[in-house]
Amino acid sequence: MVYGQYKLTLEKLPTEINSALYDEIAPIVSYDGQTIYFTRVGHPEFDKTLEVEGKNLFLSLSSYQYDNYLAKIYSRISGRKVRNATRSAFNQDVWIASFENNEYQSLMHPGPPLNNALPNSICALTPEDDSFLLLNQFLPGGGMNQGFSIIKKQGDTWLFPEPVQIENYYTKGSNVNVTMSPDGEVLIMSLDREEGHGRNDLYVSFKNGVGGWTEPMNLGTKINSTLSEDTPTISEDKKTIYFSSNRTNAMGGRDIFRSKRNSDNWTDWTVPRRFIAPINSNRDDSQPFFNDHTGYLYFTSNREGSSDIYRVKVATPKKEEVLVKGKIINANTKEPIAAKLLYGPTDVGYYLRFYKSKDGVFEFRIPKGEAYKITAELKDFIGTKKVVVTKKNKFMPTQQVTIELTPIKENIEIKIDPIYFKQTESVILENSYPALDYLTNLLKENQKIHIRIEGHTENIGDPKDLYDLSEARAFAIKRYLMDKGIDSTRLATKGFGGTRPAKRTMDKSAQQKNRRVEIRITKIE
Repeated sequence: MVYGQYKLTLEKLPTEINSALYDEIAPIVSYDGQTIYFTRVGHPEFDKTLEVEGKNLFLSLSSYQYDNYLAKIYSRISGRKVRNATRSAFNQDVWIASFENNEYQSLMHPGPPLNNALPNSICALTPEDDSFLLLNQFLPGGGMNQGFSIIKKQGDTWLFPEPVQIENYYTKGSNVNVTMSPDGEVLIMSLDREEGHGRNDLYVSFKNGVGGWTEPMNLGTKINSTLSEDTPTISEDKKTIYFSSNRTNAMGGRDIFRSKRNSDNWTDWTVPRRFIAPINSNRDDSQPFFNDHTGYLYFTSNREGSSDIYRVKVATPKKEEVLVKGKIINANTKEPIAAKLLYGPTDVGYYLRFYKSKDGVFEFRIPKGEAYKITAELKDFIGTKKVVVTKKNKFMPTQQVTIELTPIKENIEIKIDPIYFKQTESVILENSYPALDYLTNLLKENQKIHIRIEGHTENIGDPKDLYDLSEARAFAIKRYLMDKGIDSTRLATKGFGGTRPAKRTMDKSAQQKNRRVEIRITKIE
């Protein structure tokens, strides 16, 4: 089947992920598409940790007593009798599959606190590194409440989940789903509430700025039907929602739908469109997760009996870039100022591109996974430099940057990148040339300014030797600038040895900061 420019080819994930006897549900995929977090249901190797008042009952009860106790907990959650706890739909653990170059590599089944004998499921990634949105709230001494949690991983250790606070949160049933927008500002939930239009409806909550979330707001009848809408996920731009529903125009069972937001109004949506085969079938197809950077739509389906995870490429992989936006401002007045913006990778000695801003506002894109330096140039001003670092395997929201231009005047320091010398010598290392070339261009463009090159050393050692070294290094920079065409009468040098330390502690890091060169404007003709 052709979808847009793509021939839709259904791929069932490997058997290491899709077991023959058990249900695999709720696929959540890392931004680079190399890691899949999913939930396995009813598997006998579930994590059996069950804490009650700080005691792990799995260690203190007999197997028979433990199974009965857990079955009673599942019965309370579901509202109906559960006889076999192991095979219950509430026996849910998170598993993690890793890929490399689209090839399956390994499978992990973490222990507590990510998994325990209660229902466990990762619902969404968050903007923070190794931080995830979980179904349910877990209590430190044992037990579980309705709602959602944030769990973080530090190295190989999972930290105990922290509850997500949502104003006036409740739902009447046990069927609950949630997703978070990649920028961490929006939650979309499937809940059964009094104001709903059918069974489960989709609701939105917004970050309230004080560590919590606003009361869930119904997305309205353009999205919600008289039946059930659930398992939502939202695109990076927060304009498209994917969800499943058993509404009347479904092919059979549950189908996957997509709807776009028409405006800033969160109840203004296009009519939901049902995906065609082979995405939807005459069985239950649900839990869609679209990965922008690979173009794959992941979902679950029980078309072959048990629930399994599938994927279909439905879009061109998104170019991995980050949008950088900002302003160039006068450092004194804080008002926008027209100037030339320069930017390029930090590992290149010069700026690859420039951007002429007529109003001080700028916007450009940079590749993910790289560090970019940004500065601005304007006659009679000195620009600050900022560095934007992006991560390739992570969602990066728009990076906001402010570049200040300081009016040139006497006694201000010209900030440049560090100058490096051979140890205990005045020989300038090659990796310092870009910083000195920047200074050269600044002096050529601003012919009226005179500078003093001030050499500083660490404050450990013979004072005279340190003074001589600082003088020699300052003069080496003067000689470099003269060779580049700067008149020697504009260049003064001064060595301070170790008499003006930037840091007064004796550790290695502090002494490294003390070994520096500063450039100061002494006169403006």
